[in-house]
Amino acid sequence: MDPKKRYRLSALGVGIGFLALGWMNLSLHSEVENLSRRVSDYQENVTHWNQEFSRSLSNQETTIRDALASEASLFTGVETVLDDQDGGLVLTVSLIPKEFSPGDTALLALDTGESISLTYQENGRLTGALPCSLRRELKPSVTLLRGETRYSEALPTLSSDTLYLSGDCSMGPEDTTLPTRMDLNLYPADSTLTLSTLEVEVRAVHPTDETLPGELLSSFPASRQSDGSWQADLSSFSGDGQEEPLLYWIAGRSDGGLELRSSYSASEVVFSSDNSFSYAYGSFNLVPVFPEDS
Repeated sequence: MDPKKRYRLSALGVGIGFLALGWMNLSLHSEVENLSRRVSDYQENVTHWNQEFSRSLSNQETTIRDALASEASLFTGVETVLDDQDGGLVLTVSLIPKEFSPGDTALLALDTGESISLTYQENGRLTGALPCSLRRELKPSVTLLRGETRYSEALPTLSSDTLYLSGDCSMGPEDTTLPTRMDLNLYPADSTLTLSTLEVEVRAVHPTDETLPGELLSSFPASRQSDGSWQADLSSFSGDGQEEPLLYWIAGRSDGGLELRSSYSASEVVFSSDNSFSYAYGSFNLVPVFPEDS
């Protein structure tokens, strides 16, 4: 065969070989990508199945735990209410015992040792109201005495931080050196507290912690208005020589004698170098003053 023809045939064969290798490489690459996608899909499905299984197992565990707790409980119904009374707290309970026979007695107690006997009503409920000292957290329990046998069960822990009133305030008029009036609106819709007194405290900034009330400069009683709002006359406070911000805190007392104070300053007056000032209007929460806060 002619050498030139043999060379062309050889070159053609090499070219075809390269094309075949290229096609095989592309085909193999496509298969690898498909396999990778399938593995990724499998991994996502496995992860999803594991999450669903864990969630289902957790729900079943919670259901079983609740069922066991309910089965072990002495009561089929537990109602507790925390309110203010005589400057402290009163815990009222209403319980439906699974079993209560003549001669049985029941005692409501706190972890502090305060206790009261419960009364068995004709409607099948054990009821009672336990006055207790003011503190942030109450841990009640009930003990049933049946002959020589004693059965005890802890009730849900209660926080007296849930006793609060929300409100907002505004100051005016704006054409005076200092505000001469503060208007306050309270929103007690979701609270058991009602107010007997309310006052506005003008205080300096606390030297180390701005979230705490600073030095008391003056205080002004607020009076209830016909529309249910409150208003305090601040006109007698001159603020002479005052250069640091003034913070306005709200304090009061509930009808049950509970001392209350805003958990943060409700408003602020900031002075500038030319002795002008600006107001910071705001909202507030009135919360119980606990012994450690005094």
